[in-house]
Amino acid sequence: MVRESAIKDVIKSCFLQDKRVKLSSSSRIMIDEKHQNLNIFLDIKVKKTVEQDSMSIIRNIVASVEEAVKKLIDKKPKNVQVALIGFY
Repeated sequence: MVRESAIKDVIKSCFLQDKRVKLSSSSRIMIDEKHQNLNIFLDIKVKKTVEQDSMSIIRNIVASVEEAVKKLIDKKPKNVQVALIGFY
């Protein structure tokens, strides 16, 4: 079984690789009671210089998070919910 902290670490590494976006607060993870699936909640900020391209940046970070989690637990998360908090 994979620890929640390991999942948070791979999420954090996804954001460290893309300098156009950053986590606004700590990611939240909800694991179902059977430990068969999980939901990820991310509050993010996007750089002001790439504001017009923010939707594709969000799609890219979601795909990156899904792929990183899939490598860790052999399954894509059920849901990756992103809240765009603002720009920096």
